[in-house]
Amino acid sequence: MVTALRLGSFADSLCKKPVADLDELRRRATIFMQLQELQEFQNQVMTESQIEKVRMKDKLAPLLRSQCQRRHEHQGSLVTLP
Repeated sequence: MVTALRLGSFADSLCKKPVADLDELRRRATIFMQLQELQEFQNQVMTESQIEKVRMKDKLAPLLRSQCQRRHEHQGSLVTLP
């Protein structure tokens, strides 16, 4: 079995600035994992807020439609055609 780094920003970072020892590698790997977890959390929160917006839109859509229909009916009653 071969263990290797996958291509990505962490491997790129190691290529740009090689580590001096294993402690530095562990420190940088820890920081990288924390940043990835934070990014995943932010994406999850964003997704949940987008879902909530869609739910609100679905709840408001019938109300908006009925208001538009009333407005059109009201405008139609004021217009007289020859």
